[in-house]
Parts: sequence; C-alpha cells; structure tokens
Amino acid sequence: MNIRLPPTQRRMMDVLQDGLPHPAKELHACLYDDQGPMKNISAHLAWLRSAIRPLGNGIIALRNGEQGTYYQLVRLIANS
Repeated sequence: MNIRLPPTQRRMMDVLQDGLPHPAKELHACLYDDQGPMKNISAHLAWLRSAIRPLGNGIIALRNGEQGTYYQLVRLIANS
C-alpha cells in the first residue's frame, strides 16, 4: 500500500501488509518504547485505521482466547 505514514505506523503497516493475522506483541514491537504497556498500540492502530479507511482498507481485531488478540489488514466492502 503506497501511503505516506509516520514511522511507527509505517512499521506497523509493514507487518500487517501480508494480510495475515499478527499477534498484538508483534505490533507492540513496532513502537519506539516497546517496554511500555500493550495498550499503547491502540492509539497507533486508531490513527492507522483512519489513514487507510479512505483507501478501502481496515484493520480487524481477532480475539483468540488464551493466545490473545491478533490484528489483520483487510479490504473493506463498499457501501452500496
């Protein structure tokens, strides 16, 4: 996806771009302060979602019981 993004969101997009589910820990590693709380990825994902939505893309959260939350880049279905 060819879109101009700040460095943190670019690293997250580089991870998600394959369209496969990725654990939250993998996205957390994209932050400058990867020692901070996991909830720090929420703000970055919200910003990234707003940047890619006009292009017809989104990021979904998949909760997988004990394995935690995974995130996946998806193509959105256009409203008719």
